Amino acid sequence: MGSRHTSGICEIHLLPAQEMELLRIRQSPPGLVLVIGESSASRTAILEWLVAMMSQDEHIRISVIALPDTFSAASEYLVPIPTRGERLLSGLRYALDADPDHIVLDLVEAHVNPGLSRLATDAARWGAGVWAGLQGGAPKQALHHLSDSCPGSIESGALRGIICVQDLPHLCPACVAGPSDTQMTTLEGLLSGATRGARTRGTGCGLCNSGIDGFSALVEIVPIPAETTNLPAIAWDVIRKDWLQSGGISYLHHALWHLGCGRTDLKGVEQLFGPIDADSEAIKTLSQKVQDSLTATTKDDAS
Repeated sequence: MGSRHTSGICEIHLLPAQEMELLRIRQSPPGLVLVIGESSASRTAILEWLVAMMSQDEHIRISVIALPDTFSAASEYLVPIPTRGERLLSGLRYALDADPDHIVLDLVEAHVNPGLSRLATDAARWGAGVWAGLQGGAPKQALHHLSDSCPGSIESGALRGIICVQDLPHLCPACVAGPSDTQMTTLEGLLSGATRGARTRGTGCGLCNSGIDGFSALVEIVPIPAETTNLPAIAWDVIRKDWLQSGGISYLHHALWHLGCGRTDLKGVEQLFGPIDADSEAIKTLSQKVQDSLTATTKDDAS
């Protein structure tokens, strides 16, 4: 079914194919991987999940650079952060002295501290895997902002992948309307509205305001081709399109999987993507892929 991680009000549920994509990036030559999205909670949750996965290998040396009380990880991985000055930059310098295999950097504000971006990229060139949460919205905008604020930071070929995140409303489990069996209906029926008994947003309760209790993070994991040496000069849309055509799992794919699992409702999906045309060929094709994943999940759970 894939793994699950909870960080505050954010839940991470990844499909097995997404986990494999992250594993391939992690096992590629060391480099820089950016986590980009509007939501700081989603960015942090993804980085926490990555630390949890990497820490299963006791031979991997991990250094986490984050402001105090903002990141959940074992204390042995957390780098001491000074109380004043360029705190994260100082923490990164301290971490490099320990020669870690992987560095997790929770917040990069390129326009505020370009030196941090530059040193993180240098660390990737020197042989560390650097996983950095980059403040910003859309990937193209964030990448251009990073490039403008810190020239040369991502034009060197050190970039290995980009993890894009955005928030999907999460149904409150206490007041959700509909059956508790979250996979009693087909995804096709949920999209067309023809299936009765689908889970829908509740009216609100003591745990939530309007039937929404936190959110799930939608994730796109886009590997960067090894020959890419000047990403801002190459259309991000082209890289993402090629990745999708090769079978990459898009935001919408991930959202429909959450819909089929009962974690959100159609209203929540359409809030992000607009009206879903269940009769379009693109949605029919995507729905079949998602339904196959849901069916496989049901079989795995039964066994």
